[in-house]
Amino acid sequence: MKTVNSNFVVSLFKPLIILLILINMINVAVAQAQTTIPAANVDSTNDDIEGTVDSISNVLEKNIPTSDEVLDDDETVVTNTIKKGNASDRADYNQIRSNEFQSNLGVVQKNFLTKTGRIELYGGLSLVPTEVFFRTFGGQLNVGYHFNESLAINGLAYFFTSSARSEVDDLIKVNQVNVESLIYLKSYYALSAYWNTIYGKMTYFNQNITPFEIFFTGGFGRVRTQSTSENFGVHVGIGNNFYLSQNSGVRLDLNWVFYQSKDINNKTQNANSILLTIGYSGFYPESTVR
Repeated sequence: MKTVNSNFVVSLFKPLIILLILINMINVAVAQAQTTIPAANVDSTNDDIEGTVDSISNVLEKNIPTSDEVLDDDETVVTNTIKKGNASDRADYNQIRSNEFQSNLGVVQKNFLTKTGRIELYGGLSLVPTEVFFRTFGGQLNVGYHFNESLAINGLAYFFTSSARSEVDDLIKVNQVNVESLIYLKSYYALSAYWNTIYGKMTYFNQNITPFEIFFTGGFGRVRTQSTSENFGVHVGIGNNFYLSQNSGVRLDLNWVFYQSKDINNKTQNANSILLTIGYSGFYPESTVR
């Protein structure tokens, strides 16, 4: 009776341990990152805004109606005299309607980083934790365009390199098992839809506040394995963007790819792989919102 080496069983848990360590490292690093909002010439801009508002307020105060009560001998109100400011005093609202004034206003909104009409460039290191017999590492490149704050379209590409684990030698030498029919990924090119549904902020030990978004992805593309030409594949995924500034962030992606491939014996097999990526996102053009 053939038995499986204990190291083989232990190796099944290694990807999960690696994933948990990566997520913990990301959370700690991002929580310590500075998240100050860039604002050039904030003092002079605020002075201009305050000066305009004060000038309008002064004019309005002059035109606030006041009343004088006149009492007779019985201390009964008999006359109300209304005083108004000079009719020539008019508030100049044209100042606050100007484009220059409006461009200096900071918009209070729930999204720390605005994405509408911006291009996102993303690159990172990837691994395939579901590969039992091979160590598969690589990288991901992603270019996306955001139609609004929730929807975007992405073009992505994965590239992988693999090396056999020690368990493969045990299967061949000890258990006399043929592993030539095993399938592992070499590359994946896809078109993907992006849907952002959850926005929030987090902090560790009451330190810096880190904005983040949770998003979902789905799409289709071409898969290439070590033993066949390219085949059709589809994927679904989930990810998290931790924003470092209004133009950049650390991004974590998890995509699940489903595909068919032919093994060395020319037999078609159904296969699936989980792709985990951590990387850096840059958004262009740079944000001008304070």
